[in-house]
Amino acid sequence: PVCSEKGAVVVNISHIPDAMTAVMAKRGAKPDFDSVGDLSLKCWFSNDQGIDLPDNLKPAVVEAMAPYNEQIAGLSEQVGTVFPRQTMKDASGASMMDPKTQVTKIHGTSVLDASTHTFEENLVQSLIREYPDENGAALTNVALNTFVNQSGKVGLAAADASREAGNSPNTALSAAVAMVGPKQVEQARTVTTALVELFKKSGLEDPADVGFDFSAQLEAADASLFLTDYSGRCNVAMLAAIEARGAKSVFIDFLKALEQKGGGKLSCSVLVAAITTHLAWKALMRKRLSVTTVSNLPWHFRVFSTLIGSAASADKQERHTFCGVANKELMSSWSFTETAHLALLGNRPNEEALYAFSVLLGLIITNGPGTISAQGAKGAVSADGPEVPERIQVNKGYIG
Repeated sequence: PVCSEKGAVVVNISHIPDAMTAVMAKRGAKPDFDSVGDLSLKCWFSNDQGIDLPDNLKPAVVEAMAPYNEQIAGLSEQVGTVFPRQTMKDASGASMMDPKTQVTKIHGTSVLDASTHTFEENLVQSLIREYPDENGAALTNVALNTFVNQSGKVGLAAADASREAGNSPNTALSAAVAMVGPKQVEQARTVTTALVELFKKSGLEDPADVGFDFSAQLEAADASLFLTDYSGRCNVAMLAAIEARGAKSVFIDFLKALEQKGGGKLSCSVLVAAITTHLAWKALMRKRLSVTTVSNLPWHFRVFSTLIGSAASADKQERHTFCGVANKELMSSWSFTETAHLALLGNRPNEEALYAFSVLLGLIITNGPGTISAQGAKGAVSADGPEVPERIQVNKGYIG
């Protein structure tokens, strides 16, 4: 800076500290404290959303000065994001229509691109904002096919009665979805929340890393939240299906280790909670999802299974078979797209039919932000009170 004992001339406000130091030096005054660091711009936060950026776009993160470092440390305790309150009239947090092409997008993905993905991949993407990898898709198929058989369920009876009364397919399926209330998925939601609390500060980045050391979480876990006196065989079939598909998950391994410690058995609901936590983990750690969304994922999955399962009438379902196919076979080797084809058309599709069916489902994955169907879902959420997310009933949104 241009300076004298009387003052200095600067052209940028950022030069003032250097200018004052130079002026005081001319007056024989030295700084009261030794200098610490420098005045260059520093990065206190960093979030690359998992994108592999070049080094020049990835500034090093440095610790902020007090008291900001303490406040930042407090923020780091929070996992997931908190979405702002905003009016949702003719708007959507998921869907938009491209003003140029008039093609609808869901979470930034055109329905034309969505049509190249499988049904189960699109269902996951609609919830966690990104597509699962091959391992995640395998786990998804196990979870969705586990609860697709509706034999003996009151929801299937309600759907059949609605069909016999001459109602439309949407109305009939709504009768079944109405039975998937919060108590049906209470344990799964509790387990999901508990898993997030246990692992959120563990440093786990890839939930498929089976070499991850979860001994500390195993020691801290409350077994009563995860284990029950469950005596069925569904959990055994689920674990066998996961192994048959070659799928890997830290959360599944954690639950198996917890069961081996004793005190109870794993239920299918708990295993589904582990799978949905696995699918959402990376997006949650990058603050693309809220904790509330993650805790509700098992509920969404149960609704998906109920919708497909109730599309087939009760006379096509028995306790251990769905439309003539064993439940174990569905879990271990069928994709959910194939199961949906079976429920609607009565057979397992060949490669050509499967592709056509996937394209059709991908094209109708979203209707757009201003449609009547979207307004119905938003109205159902609003009716439960958005100020208290725990009160919102997911199944009511699907009915809307």
